Amino acid sequence: MERFGQIERMNMESRVGALMGALAFSVFTYADIYIYEYPPIITSMRIIVVMAFVAYLVVSSNKFGMSNEVLSHLYSICIFLALVFTDILYAVLILVGSNHLDRAIQVGMVIVIGTTLMAGNSRRWIDKLLITNFCLFTVMLILLVGVNVKSFFSFFNFFFFNIMTIVFNRSYIAARKSEVEYQCVLKSQLNDLETRLVENIRLQDHLVKMATFDDMTGLMNRRSGLEVLHSLISAPLENYTQFAICFFDLDDLKGVNDKYGHNVGDHYIKDFAAGLNQAVRSTDITIRLGGDEFLLILKGVDQNLANQIVTGIIRKVKVMSEDLDRKYTMAVSYGIVHSGEENYDSSEAMLEEADRRMYMYKSRKKDEAV
Repeated sequence: MERFGQIERMNMESRVGALMGALAFSVFTYADIYIYEYPPIITSMRIIVVMAFVAYLVVSSNKFGMSNEVLSHLYSICIFLALVFTDILYAVLILVGSNHLDRAIQVGMVIVIGTTLMAGNSRRWIDKLLITNFCLFTVMLILLVGVNVKSFFSFFNFFFFNIMTIVFNRSYIAARKSEVEYQCVLKSQLNDLETRLVENIRLQDHLVKMATFDDMTGLMNRRSGLEVLHSLISAPLENYTQFAICFFDLDDLKGVNDKYGHNVGDHYIKDFAAGLNQAVRSTDITIRLGGDEFLLILKGVDQNLANQIVTGIIRKVKVMSEDLDRKYTMAVSYGIVHSGEENYDSSEAMLEEADRRMYMYKSRKKDEAV
């Protein structure tokens, strides 16, 4: 709010300068007609300057959706018109006028004003130079010309033009500086907001990932996997798709942990998860239920295709075990359940049946080994 207040004060200063310029040039127009008796073209040029200042007053008062930077540029155009007109007028008067010294002094002062106006951003330096030149001009005007009606209007002309230029210089530079500072602050705030937004998105993605996937294997965790299974079982009849699930259990994980340590046991789990991901289709869903238990959801398959896919997985795991040359031999037991076998009303019931079949398979392997 403070920055907006500063900008509004600078706009007010420029409006005051424009009002002074319009009044001063209106008085000069009177002097052009009744005192100096200048040609009509000079009076017309003076009126154009007055109209420019009046137009700026109207625009700056109503804004018309213009930014402070645009308003500053409009005001600089008004000052530029006043400078150009004054330079042209005094240049003509030097050539044809009688009071060459007076006019030469005025032309010199106007050139100084125009030069310092474009010289730089140091407001104090420009103000001091303008005030110093104004004082010198006043002394020279009184000493060399004397006080009469024409010299009074020359003095009046230059006095108002100096004040107007100083006011413009202050308002223009301060408004531009305040505008730039505001844009920098706004840009910085937008960058901070963007950074926070990106961080929040990353945090949200991380939280979603933590809530959905298993940290060790990268597979879906138990909660997320069972939600997928539940959605398949409870799908409406028109959206129903046949599917199968396979319950995997790593053989002898406890023995690997006891013999080689839990780090090796963790490698056992990760190796099987990697092999499982490599062997399945892109539409299949791999889940780590916890510990040494895994679940595979096969969408859009009949019993034969489900058996073929699981057989391929077992073969892949066996090849991986030989290639990796671990201290242990990877082996799994499994149980397959197809959705068309019975009307399973819950994911728990279907999972229990797959678990039961997995233990039956594990028992047969043990009996065969004996």
